[in-house]
Amino acid sequence: MFEQEDVRHVDTNNGDGKNENIMFSWTIKGFGFGTTTFYYDKDGKLKCGNEALGKDSIKKILCAFVDKAEFTE
Repeated sequence: MFEQEDVRHVDTNNGDGKNENIMFSWTIKGFGFGTTTFYYDKDGKLKCGNEALGKDSIKKILCAFVDKAEFTE
């Protein structure tokens, strides 16, 4: 599918403005672009809107996000 180093852009926003979810927008070389949203359902279970990507693909996107971050204390 793609490798972590192919992830070119990852950004976040709070999708609904209520701090109830977080959305990662991403662009992947040779693959495309999309969004992945983490949210809590009405029963309090954490869910991932994954655009039909598997767990390993989501992990690569999140790892790329962390790797591109400048850490501050």
